[in-house]
Amino acid sequence: LFRSVYVPFAVPGDVVAPGPDRAHGNGRLAAVESWIERGPDRADPICPVFGACGGCALQHLSDDTYRAWKTDLLRGALARAGFPDAPVESLKAGSYGARRRMDLGVRRTKSGVVVGLHRMRAAEIVDLPGCPVLRPELEALIAPLRDLFASLRAPWREASAIANLRSEEHTSELQSRETISY
Repeated sequence: LFRSVYVPFAVPGDVVAPGPDRAHGNGRLAAVESWIERGPDRADPICPVFGACGGCALQHLSDDTYRAWKTDLLRGALARAGFPDAPVESLKAGSYGARRRMDLGVRRTKSGVVVGLHRMRAAEIVDLPGCPVLRPELEALIAPLRDLFASLRAPWREASAIANLRSEEHTSELQSRETISY
């Protein structure tokens, strides 16, 4: 009986040696043990923490492959909603430095303050030196936010918080929602 094997961060055309797999839905899930050959639809991610950070999942796809995949998702959703022949325009290419909102995790540990995004499917926060997909005025807030949390005396024990960065057309604002765990 053939079962699909899902291999995160592999793209059609990649040749990989998968690591140990486990049950996942109607198929199996395996990590890449080693890369043998890159497929033609693969792109080099721009972010230095891509793959560890859970913020972006598809930077390894070429723009054309990403747009085709996203268009197919839209066509499928329209068909399920009863509009199988709805016209769908080609998606415009996205650009780096355009994300207008991000929920950053902040965690004080014994060794310092970590500011970043959660690792994919995990509570651990991956420290971000910056974020190439975030609008520049929001990316510029990451280091000062790290300094601010480092300067606070409380809480004394390990704690975490969420900093919601949001940019509007003419304003940037920082909202904070604190979640402290002792």
